[in-house]
Amino acid sequence: MFSCKERDSSDSKIAMDNNTAGSESFKMVEIPSVITDNDLRIKFLLNHYWDNLDLNDTLATANPANIQEPFRAYLNVLASSDFKSATESIVNLAGKVKVSHIKIVTCFMEIFEKSLYDPNSLYKNEEIYLAVVNEMLDETNFPFEIKEKLSFQSRNLNKNRINTKAVNINFITSEGKLSSLYNVKSAYILLFFYQPDCHSCNLTVEQMKRSPILLNALDKIKVVAVYTGNNEELWKDYNKSLSKEWIVGFDLKQEVVNNSIYDIRSSPSIYLLDASKTILLKDVSFDNAAEYLRSVI
Repeated sequence: MFSCKERDSSDSKIAMDNNTAGSESFKMVEIPSVITDNDLRIKFLLNHYWDNLDLNDTLATANPANIQEPFRAYLNVLASSDFKSATESIVNLAGKVKVSHIKIVTCFMEIFEKSLYDPNSLYKNEEIYLAVVNEMLDETNFPFEIKEKLSFQSRNLNKNRINTKAVNINFITSEGKLSSLYNVKSAYILLFFYQPDCHSCNLTVEQMKRSPILLNALDKIKVVAVYTGNNEELWKDYNKSLSKEWIVGFDLKQEVVNNSIYDIRSSPSIYLLDASKTILLKDVSFDNAAEYLRSVI
């Protein structure tokens, strides 16, 4: 369910162990011994994981140090489930949290965000985080600054969602021609936002240049590499580091950044589109994109 970085294989076992997920102030719910089927154990935890959470204890429950470890184990439960069940479970938790003390609300909002929305989180999942944000936004008694932050995140999360059409991008190519994302015709388009002076971007560029799936399917996959910064000379100097098979673009008017048409919070940022420019994958690692492409080509 969580499509970003791979987790250690031992993680999935943590959520099934009654003794590892608790903390000094949070006692892990016990799965009835009669439930031995793994799927049923997961279902039980989805429905009852937070039964022992004391939302009246602001001293313990509002302390992230007491919640982080149980929450990490909970994320493994979500990752072991299907998207619908996982979303329903965490939205139910958010619904209980939002009507508790503001200190507890703030604590859980921080944990929700770091776990599901941070670009570097192993568990990043924008669709689930959007469901959490929408649930929290239903609460009318939040302070103004919390409502504003949630509203801002909701607007960004709704940009270029999976299964929607990607917003068009205009750019100048390395040949000096004006073009756009929608001018590119291909069964699949790997849209690669990068910064020339970004170390992670450079590593990903080298990985992509050596990738068998990209090298062997040039007739089916087009890479569109777009620099959204404002240093045209830096972009030109860096072009020699990119594959000649790629469409390399410079956002001349900085529309992506200035108009916030894409929510790019870290570099590199990779989107995978189909021929109709529908988004198949959003802001994933190249490994995730390559895995998807290998499954369809």
